[in-house]
Amino acid sequence: MSKVIIVTGAPGTGKTFFVNRISTEFSLPVFAKDTIKEVLFETIDMTDRAFGKKLGAASFELMYVIVEQLMCSGMTCVLEGNFDSQFASPILNQLSKKYTCNFLQFNFFADVDETVKRVKDRWESGERHKGHMDFKNYELVKRYGGKIKPVHIKGELVEVDTTDFTIVNYDELTDKIKQFLEKK
Repeated sequence: MSKVIIVTGAPGTGKTFFVNRISTEFSLPVFAKDTIKEVLFETIDMTDRAFGKKLGAASFELMYVIVEQLMCSGMTCVLEGNFDSQFASPILNQLSKKYTCNFLQFNFFADVDETVKRVKDRWESGERHKGHMDFKNYELVKRYGGKIKPVHIKGELVEVDTTDFTIVNYDELTDKIKQFLEKK
């Protein structure tokens, strides 16, 4: 039986930090929307923000193809991105019915002003791939309101407030993953 850990949330809530930690700690493959999108940025000439949104949608579609291959092999993986519940829920539920699968979902959220600050700081640091055009997205980040709807799937949902990273209990979160992975 495959197990899928979903890490979702608005931009600037710490999803990538968390999946990098759990990938290392549990030796799990991670498929992240932004990682896939950045490969597409490098291989397809990026023209504008609208085209970037199309690449984002294509990144999710590629992620679903990958997770289906892993599910049919009974493997465990981590998916990370700012999933749109309206689109992701039916796809993942269909895959769950087709293959025996358990889900554990983490939905990261934070104060909207904090997420905007983090996205801006990340862009200005030069660490963010230029294809994301974050400098054009601050209003979009505000519209998220610091939180997105979780994916509607069977399985445990863990809501994680990351407004203040210093008080997030990552050990407690990784304990949930350990219990999830050990469950038959």
